[in-house]
Amino acid sequence: MLARRKAAGSCLLEPSTAPAAPPTFDWAAYAQGRVQDVDSLETLTSGIRKEVRGGSLQAHICTISRIDDVPRVMEAMRAALAFQEVTSWCYGYRLRKRAAVEDGNPDEGAGDAHEGWEDGLDEGTGEKILTVMRRSGLQGLLVVVSRWQDHGRDYQTPTPGLELYGLQLYSMVVERCKDLLANIKMAMGLGQAPPSPPPMPFFKERLSKKTIDFSFLPPLPEPRVPTKFGPNHFLYESSMNKQRSMPSLFGGGDVRLWMANDDCLRHLPDSELWALRAIRQPDPLIERTLHAVSLLRGQSPAALSGPPAARWGHLLQTLRSQTLRTELLLFDARCISQKTAQMALSVMEGMDAEEVRRANPGAGVLFEWAQGVARYRCLGPPESEEDDALAALQPREADLSPLPKMGQPRRLLPATRRMRKQKSWAALERSPGMLRTR
Repeated sequence: MLARRKAAGSCLLEPSTAPAAPPTFDWAAYAQGRVQDVDSLETLTSGIRKEVRGGSLQAHICTISRIDDVPRVMEAMRAALAFQEVTSWCYGYRLRKRAAVEDGNPDEGAGDAHEGWEDGLDEGTGEKILTVMRRSGLQGLLVVVSRWQDHGRDYQTPTPGLELYGLQLYSMVVERCKDLLANIKMAMGLGQAPPSPPPMPFFKERLSKKTIDFSFLPPLPEPRVPTKFGPNHFLYESSMNKQRSMPSLFGGGDVRLWMANDDCLRHLPDSELWALRAIRQPDPLIERTLHAVSLLRGQSPAALSGPPAARWGHLLQTLRSQTLRTELLLFDARCISQKTAQMALSVMEGMDAEEVRRANPGAGVLFEWAQGVARYRCLGPPESEEDDALAALQPREADLSPLPKMGQPRRLLPATRRMRKQKSWAALERSPGMLRTR
């Protein structure tokens, strides 16, 4: 990955795209502090020269012990024959604080390290190189990136890299620096993989049982059932904010109440629900019935206020559900309070099922359902034997009376049809040429 060659009496590097032997400078000894007071030009090492569209890029690195080493190294690289065609030079360096103070620049060495960069023709590239060195934590080093330009353009007037590559130039410069630093770390022995841990024994010792006490942890919050209005709404804590889904659905209940609901809800087809939803000026009996249903389902307050159109529009929300009949069928009366059931009975007080049914058949079914659920909650389930209550759950035998049963004699034809059949046989016997095979 590294290429190295002595040229013009100095250890300058030859641009190369092919991997070569490891550098002669001992970077591992330098990292361990065994090499000191070494000339910067002797440590100069280059990475791979990468061809890009319209030119090529190559990164170089060397050690520096003083700030004066930076211009000396750059002057020597520009004078080398291998770099005569370089279009732009950019570099960044970081020097240890102690070395900067010894050079007589105490203000510049006040920080962790003295830093500097140069962009050349490519504005911003030197700062990118310095950023890579900061993130890698490198000090006492100089990193240089040289850029060649193809001869397709005017060689005498080189073009800045931002005009050729745009912002992609920065990523190419950073990639060359990271690739070179990765190879230098490998040469220092810093990039080697850590030794693998010893293999675990085949049979592990049986772990002793431990009891962990989690009582110090806070209790888990109760799941919040989604409601019509959110926590920031002004109606969140009002009686109008009810749960979107009924908690009583499939939550258990009395089978006897289910059977009673089924007896009345089987007379509520979709056509009746559509007729209820299409009403614009309802009868007071229909409005009171839907008010009782809304009370039991927790979708309406105890008293409705406002104009009739607004009250009816609020009650119509009870009929919007697409699974209304299933929700009413599996409704658990134990999920409502006894006070709510008494308010529903008071709303329906003085009403008769036949009167409501004459006003609207669907409203009559809902009246019977609301009355049955409210009475169940206030008075309890009806007293009856278990066999009678579960009789509806027993399978029924199919009625196959229209079909003939096996083992019975054939049914005789009526007398008139028998006489006609006998006369037809007699006519056949009297006809000439017919075989009397009867």
